[in-house]
Amino acid sequence: MNLLELKNLFVCLRNNENKIILNNISFSLEEGESLSIIGESGSGKTTIARSILKLVDKNLLFKSGCILFNGKDILSLTESQMTKIRGDSICFLPQESLNYLNPLIKCGDQISEVLIIKKKKNKIEAYDEVIFFLSLCGFDNPEEIYNKYPFELSGGNRQKVLFAISNIIKPRLLIADEPTSSLDLVSEKEILNLLIKFKSEYKQSLIFITHNILIAKRISQKVVILKNGIIEEYGLTSEVFENPKSEYTRELIKNASYQI
Repeated sequence: MNLLELKNLFVCLRNNENKIILNNISFSLEEGESLSIIGESGSGKTTIARSILKLVDKNLLFKSGCILFNGKDILSLTESQMTKIRGDSICFLPQESLNYLNPLIKCGDQISEVLIIKKKKNKIEAYDEVIFFLSLCGFDNPEEIYNKYPFELSGGNRQKVLFAISNIIKPRLLIADEPTSSLDLVSEKEILNLLIKFKSEYKQSLIFITHNILIAKRISQKVVILKNGIIEEYGLTSEVFENPKSEYTRELIKNASYQI
């Protein structure tokens, strides 16, 4: 059964409906399945992610189509209903940790806040759960990490903290928007390994947004190749890579710059 399905989604500029940002986007994701959305900057990858969360820029308009999550059309839900879904059933792992972490609050408290708000945990319960979860994320000094401020951590460790924030309540769907693009290769592999580990252990569905076709090949069962808001190709990762039908896909494969 599909956990998520986009059907003929069109997104346009609010003040100019002839300017199409997403053009007839359709794909599906089953429970426990992973899908990568691959494309260059400006191709519409992040707009798809924000559409699923119903958080597109105010200058954009959902012109037609639907986004079904667990059988319900997200586009028909109220903001109150969406608030219950965001950060609970669907979580978002962003790219730039410094843009999302509060520099004035300890990292552990920022993770605990998710449990306190979403799961109604008290501070002691939240603290214990965060310490355990940080250890699952590969930290051998979770108590120390809990009490660090974001600027005291490396970029890779800040991204692990963001990973903890987005995964500690074990969402059914995680949307990861180029979470490794600003990291060194060691940190990149650590984050990718965490994504693979949690998807496997918790049967989590994953949408991985990237411009790197080789990362997508490693991490996903399905791929969407996106160009200028249009799906160039969509299918099983193995089939798309072995027999690309689009010239654009063939060029992406040809120009892949490094091996993961």
